[in-house]
Amino acid sequence: MLQNLKLIFTPNTKDPFGARFTFSLMVFIAVGLLFIVCQGVALINITLLLAAACLVIGVLVGFLFGIPKFLQNNRAQPILNSTTYQYVPNTNLEEISDWLTKIIVGLGLVQLKSVPQQLQQTSEYIAPKIVKSAIDNEAAITLVNSLIIYFPIVGFIGGYLITRMYLSGAIRKADLELTDSNDLKEVLKNTQEAFFNVQTVINEIQAKSSQTEQGLLSLRGDDNNDPQKGQWGGLNERNGRRLSAIVKSSEGKEGLFDVFLKVESIDANLPLTGAVKFHLHPTFFNSNPIIFVQDGKAELKLVAWGAFTVGAETENGNTQLELDLADEKWGFPEAFRNQ
Repeated sequence: MLQNLKLIFTPNTKDPFGARFTFSLMVFIAVGLLFIVCQGVALINITLLLAAACLVIGVLVGFLFGIPKFLQNNRAQPILNSTTYQYVPNTNLEEISDWLTKIIVGLGLVQLKSVPQQLQQTSEYIAPKIVKSAIDNEAAITLVNSLIIYFPIVGFIGGYLITRMYLSGAIRKADLELTDSNDLKEVLKNTQEAFFNVQTVINEIQAKSSQTEQGLLSLRGDDNNDPQKGQWGGLNERNGRRLSAIVKSSEGKEGLFDVFLKVESIDANLPLTGAVKFHLHPTFFNSNPIIFVQDGKAELKLVAWGAFTVGAETENGNTQLELDLADEKWGFPEAFRNQ
């Protein structure tokens, strides 16, 4: 016990005021409770309940007055014309606190003259409930007056300082983490887009140079020339996930085709999250790209001059999908399928 008291009064560089404040608050509450016990009130449980109610009211009012208010220009703003969503701090509690504190202060000033009378009437109403004889009624009225004044003040100071010292920091930390998370997502998105722009250019150069060779996807009857075929289960739909593709001729690039791959959820109760790992023909610059899911889907754009089989893994490999771009049933251009 003595060691704990020593720690409370030992300077703390991280929280020099918090421990002393907590101890002081407990002392004030204990003094109030001790005062009640020493009065020898007949119905001590009701008296303690009254003191607790007054304390809670004071803490609540102190909490309302202590809620921090954020500057408008520091709040994160949602990004418009973007495919991603950005979250901003919820300020409903701050606005409610602002309204209630103004109402409390306004009504308090207007009714200031009648406060003593209302306090006396309240005490006279409560006092008979905590004594068994009319002889102690006057003393009980004084006791109730003291409780109604003392405990709300202690509660207000405690609630206000706790809110300012601890809750404000917690709210600020949460908002900073939220803002940092939004910024990180935007950076990842921009980096990913830049990477795939570079990859697209490299794929175009590679595909163009490969047209003069027979090696790239030219022998459709030989699975060794299509190493992903049969490696991922042979189905483009599984476990509520679907791998699909769109193939069309590249504008201004004779003999080349734009390939748009997409993995999405076909089950509304199982949204796609995380990342998707694609498995392409090894002649691509990055034959195993990892695409982060955005708006419930993972999309990859490629440039190729011939068909090949695509594999995809979701949920850390628990779901495997496969799509043969040379299959006639998908209706892709014949020139693409036959190369």
